[in-house]
Amino acid sequence: MSKTLLSYRPKEILLTHQQLALFSGVRTIFRLGAASLLTISLLGSACAMASQDDLDSEQLHGNKTETGNHHSKEMEHNHHNHKAGSSSNHGEGMGHHHGTMEIPSGQPVPDVDLVVYPDPMTGWNLEIKVSNFQFSPKNASKAHQPGEGHGHLYINGKKINRIYSNWYHIGKLEPGRNEIKVTLNSNNHQDLVHNGEMISDTEIIEVISNN
Repeated sequence: MSKTLLSYRPKEILLTHQQLALFSGVRTIFRLGAASLLTISLLGSACAMASQDDLDSEQLHGNKTETGNHHSKEMEHNHHNHKAGSSSNHGEGMGHHHGTMEIPSGQPVPDVDLVVYPDPMTGWNLEIKVSNFQFSPKNASKAHQPGEGHGHLYINGKKINRIYSNWYHIGKLEPGRNEIKVTLNSNNHQDLVHNGEMISDTEIIEVISNN
């Protein structure tokens, strides 16, 4: 028995020029749409990354600013405590001692006489009378020269400042007993002594009320 073999050949579809143009336009639109979606997606990712970078930068800057402010406040707090504990003559009023210098035999022995006057407006005026001694502020902190130097002023045992001349003004004193002392010192700040006794003079001022 013979069989008839049927063969199938797809029918070719022929498109007109108008249909081809329409198909090409639709395909172009699809391609442009896909490209636009890809571009939008990339732009969205880039914006998100930029926003995250800005946020991180802002947070980092904020942390640095906060740390800097804390440091400034600390530095400001430390600086206030330091001033509260210092004398007007930085460093030397903190208990530093430069030793003593005995006046050699045969040299004139310096002497000091302290006189305290109330100032007509406020505070007190100190007159420092000296003999066999010359104030030499230009040579302060330099090598010792016999017969010259400067003075050190103490109020109630606390060093206040150096004395470079025969007159010095101080402000108001606390009510009660106040001890004002002036010592004579060499250029290199050693206390001048004679026969083991410091060359100095002290005045006691009793303040009933603030002047």
